[in-house]
Amino acid sequence: MTSSHSSPQDDPAAYEWVAKIASYIKKANVDKTGTSVPTPAYTALQSHEDVADVYGKNYARLRMLKAKYDPEKVWNKGYTISPDFE
Repeated sequence: MTSSHSSPQDDPAAYEWVAKIASYIKKANVDKTGTSVPTPAYTALQSHEDVADVYGKNYARLRMLKAKYDPEKVWNKGYTISPDFE
């Protein structure tokens, strides 16, 4: 399912709608499985989710891979993962 709008003045309402849907899905996942499932990146961007929350337990490893393969952050659209050089 996708949705869209064409008027920038509707952005705040659209972001709020996406955040409510993401929150509902997260709560339903916790209620059903007992664990929190990260929000898909395409939805998280619209709801201003934190990048670490989006990638969950994989975030630390992704930061190390980013340091190895993209230290200059050439791939920087959407959620930009900061390299971990340690």
